[in-house]
Amino acid sequence: MTVAICESLKHMQSNLLESNADVLLGVPLLFENVHRKIWKKAEKDGSREKLERAIEISKKMNLRNSPKVTRRMFKSVHKVLGDKPYIFIAGGAAINPKVIEDFEAMGFPMIQGYGMTENAPIIAVNQDRYSKAASVGKPMPGTEVRIIDKDEDGIGEVICKGPSVMMGYYNDPESTAKVIKDGWLYTGDYGYFDDDDFLYLTGRKKSVIVTKGGKNIFPEEVEYYINQSEYIKEGLVYGEETESGVIVTAVICPDYELFKEEGIDKDIEIYNRIYDEVEEANKKMSSYKRVVRTGLAEADFIKTTTQKIKRFEKANRRFKKMKRE
Repeated sequence: MTVAICESLKHMQSNLLESNADVLLGVPLLFENVHRKIWKKAEKDGSREKLERAIEISKKMNLRNSPKVTRRMFKSVHKVLGDKPYIFIAGGAAINPKVIEDFEAMGFPMIQGYGMTENAPIIAVNQDRYSKAASVGKPMPGTEVRIIDKDEDGIGEVICKGPSVMMGYYNDPESTAKVIKDGWLYTGDYGYFDDDDFLYLTGRKKSVIVTKGGKNIFPEEVEYYINQSEYIKEGLVYGEETESGVIVTAVICPDYELFKEEGIDKDIEIYNRIYDEVEEANKKMSSYKRVVRTGLAEADFIKTTTQKIKRFEKANRRFKKMKRE
């Protein structure tokens, strides 16, 4: 296949049409950005309710693999992205399952997988016609995957074994010994299997927040609920040490463009809205997982080349000291 490299997120749409690409492969940020723009456009031209109904019908009738039908139902979306793409592939980080579900309902089959360089690189992946939006799929052929040290919910560390596992880190036997034991690669990721043998990831082992009562909180899960708000561009959750113990803290990067459209530009007004949005997210979680402290990020988050927020970067944990009014 011919590979076309997108110039930037800004030129994604024009590059897609120009290249006549069959497959769109990217990090979640790319797809979430496109998804957000589709809904914003529908909001502006008054077609949001119509789009919601059409997606609901498509999901109920399972039209994800009926391109002729979905192209007619979602003509405006296909006009923007073109009729050529037949599949979207997301990787590099976790993606909101709703984004996958909506794209599939609109006639763009979408899959995500899971891997790491140490396994060259795919461990598990969904299939284009048999997938689950919240899952990273089933283990690759020849790759054995287990969950060890499970907690009461069946969540534990993901380990894998097979011909794709690396021989080791170059000239670093000490680091190699930490991650490869008896041929098994210890990924450092937590996850679980469902009854259909689909693998789900819950978070990184090193980022887990442990409460005073011994409960484990996966910041990625809390971030998932927070990031569902249209007013929140991105959120970073971590455990903050206090005299009374560890508290769940969320640093939020608001969608300032949306606030500007609504005529809101004062920091305190933005903070009040964000605070309320986080409180709404809290209602969807167990009490021990809820965010206790919320702050507005001082600047855009520092990220990796795959657009993952650097979770342990000190600058990413700085926020403006404000109180709800």
